[in-house]
Amino acid sequence: LKVTLGLGGVLIVLASVAASIGFWSFVGVPATLIIIEVIPFLVLAIGVDNIFILVQDYQMDNLREASSQSSRVQQQSIGASTNGHTEESGARLLEIIHGSQFDLRSEVQKRVARSLGRVGPSMLLSSAAESVAFFCGSLTSMPAVRVFALYAGVSLVINFLLQIFAFTALLTLDARREAARKWDVLCCVRNRTPESTIQPPNETSGEEHDRYQSQEQQPDDRRDGAQPHGTWLYQAVSNYLSPFILSRWIRPMLMIILLAWMCVCVALITTRLEVGLDQRLSMPLDSYVLDYFDAISQYLAVGPPVYFVVTAGHNYTQWEPGQQEVCGLSSCSSTSLPSVIGAYAHLANRSYIASPSMVWTDQYSQWLRPNSSNIHCCRVLKSDPHHFCDASDYTSDCVSCLQSDELFPQGEEFNRFIGRFLQQNPDEVCPSGGKAAFASSVQLIKRNNTPSNVSVGATNFMTYHTVLKRPSDYLEALKLSRHIADYALRYWSDHSAKSSVSNNTIFPYSVFYVFYEQYLGMQAETALQLGVCLAAITVIVLLLLGLNFAATFAVLLGVVCIDVSLVGLMSIWDINLNAISLVNLVVCTGIAVEFCAHIVRAYTVSARKTRIERAHESLSEMGSSVLRGITLTKLGGILVLAFSNSRLFQVFYFRMYLGIVVFGALVGLIFLPVLLSYIGPSLNPFAVNAERERRDSSNGGNEEIAQESEMREEGQGESQFQATGCGSNRL
Repeated sequence: LKVTLGLGGVLIVLASVAASIGFWSFVGVPATLIIIEVIPFLVLAIGVDNIFILVQDYQMDNLREASSQSSRVQQQSIGASTNGHTEESGARLLEIIHGSQFDLRSEVQKRVARSLGRVGPSMLLSSAAESVAFFCGSLTSMPAVRVFALYAGVSLVINFLLQIFAFTALLTLDARREAARKWDVLCCVRNRTPESTIQPPNETSGEEHDRYQSQEQQPDDRRDGAQPHGTWLYQAVSNYLSPFILSRWIRPMLMIILLAWMCVCVALITTRLEVGLDQRLSMPLDSYVLDYFDAISQYLAVGPPVYFVVTAGHNYTQWEPGQQEVCGLSSCSSTSLPSVIGAYAHLANRSYIASPSMVWTDQYSQWLRPNSSNIHCCRVLKSDPHHFCDASDYTSDCVSCLQSDELFPQGEEFNRFIGRFLQQNPDEVCPSGGKAAFASSVQLIKRNNTPSNVSVGATNFMTYHTVLKRPSDYLEALKLSRHIADYALRYWSDHSAKSSVSNNTIFPYSVFYVFYEQYLGMQAETALQLGVCLAAITVIVLLLLGLNFAATFAVLLGVVCIDVSLVGLMSIWDINLNAISLVNLVVCTGIAVEFCAHIVRAYTVSARKTRIERAHESLSEMGSSVLRGITLTKLGGILVLAFSNSRLFQVFYFRMYLGIVVFGALVGLIFLPVLLSYIGPSLNPFAVNAERERRDSSNGGNEEIAQESEMREEGQGESQFQATGCGSNRL
């Protein structure tokens, strides 16, 4: 148990999040609730991976050092035991190897430095790729996604810096404490066992020495390389998983499975992936609002109202072009806006338009023209045509406003009567009054600051959508209403208006459009964000892997496989594409680098001759670290989200993050090593030279021990010779 290191890692995460919030607050970028709720856990899930990998590599380094020391001491002890001087030769060996008093502090620092040198580049690679992925995600036009990406990117940068400097120092202090046999947390209390856990070079503790002594009876064991036994997880990956997936017949089968799965995911993405956010997901499972949504979906017979707005500038004072384009009577154009809306209303199951629109121009025409139902609607005094008569005034001095047989008054007469029409309430005498239905649908613009001198500005024609239940229904309704507006506008030819606002423009509006408009370009936005993230990750990986194009391609291919698999899972598990899932896809792109980068880098520094051997060694060395430090740690935190009372967390965080971890582990630990065994980069000459130098150094040390052993044997032989008297001066 590493209580101190665990608490230190969590405190580093909290400090990095606090520093990010402070930095962006100082800059002026406001924080949102999702930042406080999600980013600490996100940074903890990402940052704890590096901590586990660094600590595990340090522990494995101790095992390697102990194995090497035990092997050398054992070999010398075996050679000396043939002469009956095991204890003497072992003591002499330690004197030769040590040469000076052992410094515990410097030995701990050397081992921590070695561990950081081995895994530090991988930590830098994964952290840089994740940070760049988030910074690229901040280029989006969605404010919530942009702010989240900025806060997360800076948090990861600060978290990496604290890991390299603060956590490494904490690891060194904890290693000194452990070497001094002091308790964790209560570091002032020393264990009764006097031996140190850090042995001097080429010295071994009793337990490990006994273990290697027992191996004397097993001459077939491979003790040449002094490989550590490691943990059970290390042994499982090295001895079982790696040989199995890299066997002759399993490798091609895994490649076929991966290719087939990618094809299935692409098919699912193109046919079943939905866009939007179900409003039910924002409510807790026990919320009464869910019953309200269910009742609306079950009993409501009409959908939300939709308004087709005609901007100011349309010519309403003449028949053509102008009036016939906004009326719906039989004598009007078949391509007028009300006629087009009515035609689409006949296809309600496909157009999401429930009924024809309410046309204020048709009502205005009926109000102007006297008939049996509205004979008393629009009337003026004979003596004063500018004075309107009330509908209840039956005196003979009042006459109809419109004396001609025209459908609409022309010229200024149209504007002259429109104000009266919008002020009159419908009643039993004049049911065509327009105040109740159209007072808010027609904008009157005063001319010369005279209330009676007005013209028609912007207007709207209201209708209703059909019942909309799913997010896809809302999105399709928005698309179809825009199509209707564009189709009607195609036949308009009135360009007489002089205004800075686009004249004769038609656009639809409904209360939910402002929320669903962001989803119109969600597929393109997602492709753009992921493409930019992948491009940035490619540059980072290429630079940090020493311009190794083959290794960079392997990392990129693994990341793409994880991303495609996650989007395919979204299609299967009813996870819609929206701003939240887009953020998770950006997170997935960054986390996927962790699953791939450590394996690929271990492959590039391997000095094995064949690709299969290098893939086996890379998986053996880093597989357990990826499985324990990345997969299992994330999996434990994700499973808690499954019991959340919020459907939002269950769907977009538990399901998606579970998919990230599962697909990341499958690709990083199974498919990527197999892929490297086929198309991995060629043998690294620097790794070969380093391995040769290491072997030469090791052989030189063994030769020194052998020479000292020979000298000791010669001295022992001379002593025996003198003891027999043959070499005595008495002869």
